[in-house]
Amino acid sequence: MDTEKYILLGKTQDELKQWLKAQSLPAFMSSQLMDWIYVNRVRSFDEMTNISLKHRAFLKEHASLGLADPVACAV
Repeated sequence: MDTEKYILLGKTQDELKQWLKAQSLPAFMSSQLMDWIYVNRVRSFDEMTNISLKHRAFLKEHASLGLADPVACAV
C-alpha cells in the first residue's frame, strides 16, 4: 500500500502538533520543525541535528519537507 507523505511546509505549528501527536511523537517537535524549516531552511531531515535519529527516520518515511528541487542554475 502506497501512502502519501505528510507535507510539513505550509503547516501551522498547531497543525504540526496535531499530526505529531497522532503519530505518537512528542508535540514539542513542532517548534523544532518550524525552526529547521523556516529559520534554518534545511533541505533534508538529516540536517535536523536536535531531533533524534529515530524520529528523523520516522519523518523520512512518513513526512516530506515539501520543497521543490532546483531545476537549473543559470549564470
